[in-house]
Amino acid sequence: MIMHDEKVDRITDSTGSVSQLRWEELRKLDAGSWFSKEFRGVTIPTLDEVLHLAKDKASVVVSIKYAGIEHLVLDSLRGNHMLSKSIIVAPIDVSKRIKKAEPETAIMYNLEPTDHIMNDADRLVSDGVDIVNLHKSFAAKRTVDFCHRKGLKVDVFSVNEEIDVYKCIDADADYVMTDEPQLVIGVMRREGLR
Repeated sequence: MIMHDEKVDRITDSTGSVSQLRWEELRKLDAGSWFSKEFRGVTIPTLDEVLHLAKDKASVVVSIKYAGIEHLVLDSLRGNHMLSKSIIVAPIDVSKRIKKAEPETAIMYNLEPTDHIMNDADRLVSDGVDIVNLHKSFAAKRTVDFCHRKGLKVDVFSVNEEIDVYKCIDADADYVMTDEPQLVIGVMRREGLR
């Protein structure tokens, strides 16, 4: 099942921990009404459903929050021919297992405010990390250049304002995460970027 939160409370008509509910229970929940009444009755999708929709149209970032399901995620990615069009975010021990099983899989590591990329870059690279995910407040050209020298690509979040898009362009970030894709696309087109 695809769920960002640990609990279903915020986006469904129910309460409780995702890990405590069975698949059949999760599938019955209304996960659309919180967004808009026109989406009433939309259910929580499975990974295979999302991959099927994305296939040949988009890349996906799959965040694995718990160890032990990585082989199921890899099976879904393989079965949907999405392995090369995916980035996986997972705890570092899980990421290592994924990298060992599928060396070409892109692994992203979410840097916490307490992490120090200048000190941790070599360890992250040796652990199989390909991309670091930085908060926009840390996305300076100096930091991005350092990551690039170490062989790491940089993803910046949450880029939802025009000034942040320009900051990422100036810093030479590789990717951005946004809730405003049209804004990002618009700025990039104006600047002649892809």
